[in-house]
This record gives sequence, C-alpha cells and structure tokens, in this order.
Amino acid sequence: MALLGKHGSQLFKLTGIWRRWRWGMDRPAEWIDPHFDLVGVDRNASAIMAAVRKALREAGNDGSVIDTYLNEAQSGDYDHLLEASMFYAGMLE
Repeated sequence: MALLGKHGSQLFKLTGIWRRWRWGMDRPAEWIDPHFDLVGVDRNASAIMAAVRKALREAGNDGSVIDTYLNEAQSGDYDHLLEASMFYAGMLE
C-alpha cells in the first residue's frame, strides 16, 4: 500500500502541514540529498526507516548522518517519523 498515494507529495506541499521549523530539525552539514520519494513505500515505520536509511547510504552519506536520521525519526510519534523521513529524504526544503 502506498504511503502518500498518487498526489501525496503535492498535497503536503500545498497544505503546509510538513514544515521543517515545526519540529526544529536541522540536517547535518555533511548531509547529501538522496533525492528519494517515499511514494510507494509501505507505511510500516520499520519499512520507512529502512528505505530512507538505504537511500541515504546509496547517496554517499556516512554513518553519522544515518544515525542522526534514525535518532530523529525515533524521537517522536508516527507523524514525526514521517516528517523526519521526508525531511532527510530531501522531499522537504
């Protein structure tokens, strides 16, 4: 089952629900944008984290960036996990 659906990315951009400032997240300086879209990823939290972790690794990010993402994603509820995943996947500016 798709996480965001056919128009999910556009919906989140239009509604303004997902904003970086909402949670105060900040990417590490050495972060490399994986240009990864979560559309089509299973909505299970473990599957989301595994997909983003893999995308970060394949983009050339080191272990500290991946650890920072995992700590951030696991520091709140499911909505926070989604926002952190979208943020670190490069879906949010």
